This record gives sequence, C-alpha cells and structure tokens, in this order.
Amino acid sequence: MSVLIATPSRGMTTTQWAMMLRRMSLPANSASMTVTGYRIDFQRNECVRAFLQTSLEWLLFLDDDVFAPPETFDRLSSHGLDVVSGLYYRKGEPIEPLAYVDRGTHLAVPDDFAIGKLVPVDFGGAGCLLIHRRVLETMQTPWFSLAAGDGITASREHTSEDFFFFGNARKAGFKTFVDTGVRCLHVGLGAAELGGAFVPFSMPVPGLAFSCGEIEPWVKKRSEERRVGK
Repeated sequence: MSVLIATPSRGMTTTQWAMMLRRMSLPANSASMTVTGYRIDFQRNECVRAFLQTSLEWLLFLDDDVFAPPETFDRLSSHGLDVVSGLYYRKGEPIEPLAYVDRGTHLAVPDDFAIGKLVPVDFGGAGCLLIHRRVLETMQTPWFSLAAGDGITASREHTSEDFFFFGNARKAGFKTFVDTGVRCLHVGLGAAELGGAFVPFSMPVPGLAFSCGEIEPWVKKRSEERRVGK
C-alpha cells in the first residue's frame, strides 16, 4: 500500500492545514507534492504526470482549502475502489454536497444520500479524491480540464475540472463514489453551523470553514426548486 498526496495550491497554506496533513494516517511508503502557479486543471494534470513516474499505487488529491480527518486515506483505500471522494460542500451557491447523479436533464444530490454511507455518484469533487493508478493509466489525457459545453454534464454548462475527470473516468469504465463518512471542511467565505448549515457572507472573511453533515431542509428545498426550474 503506497500513496502520493498531491496538493494543487495557490502558493500558501495555513499552519492548521499543515498540522492536519501531519496528523494524517499514511503508509510508510508514501510521498507528497505541491504544485503552484498554474490554472487548477494544469496543476492536477502535473500531479498526475509526476505520480505516474513513480511506482506508488494511489494518488490522493488533498487541496489546500480542504481539511480532511486523519483516517481519510485508510478509510477511502479500504474500499478497494477505483475512484472515491471524501465529502465536502460547495463554497458557492447552491450550497450542497459535491455528490451528484446525472438525471439526464440536470444533476441532483443522490436520493439515498446520508452521512456515513458509500454512495455511487456520477460526479464529485477532487478536493479530497483517491484514485487508483490503473484509472489514470487507462484514461486518455488530459485527465482534468476546465471545459465548456463538452457534453459531459447534463446541464451542458461550464464543466469544472473535477466533473470533467469524473465524467471521463466513467466513460472509461470505472465506477465513481463518495464516502460520506469522510467528512471534510472546505475553507470558504461564510459561517458554519453544526450539521452542515452554511451562511455565506457578502464580503470575504478569510479562514472560515463549514462542515459536512446532513443536508439541511432548506438545502433540500433549494435542490428541488432547481429541478423544476424555479
């Protein structure tokens, strides 16, 4: 068992984030790297290229605005899956977990979403994402891309680099999951309440984060409104 911890970064990390990484349970045969100075999809692709030059088994993306629990790698790797993400919430509207299924005309949070479960998804986030090397060796490059109108997502809107990866991983025959038991903090511009409720601020407030919990009723209501076009 071996892993490369890859961190796309804007160039600075907090002491708290560094301590989080230090506390993480990792196998003896592990390594880490940070890439800065490029667009996020370029950063992730550079991490993948560096990873494939090693003999390590797993690539764990852990972004510098994501705080993961110490058991993250142990738990995610224990499933033996090809692609599995930890759980964290979006930092912008709509405030909902980065765990989606494709309904054909729209993306939606899975109906069976609950904390502590392994949930099959079509799309998730790459901020805390474990990938087995066979996936990256099988997929065509680029592995990550900020693409617009490429038809990967049901909405046909601008596609984030992580959605691009999830879509193409599934096209290559791999199943993708989110482990909602790996509850991360996603540092953002807002205030947190226990249980996952998030109140965004209109002005930047550095260093604040929100936690993952059950989807609050108002978040479910917002998701339903989006589905019917309100």
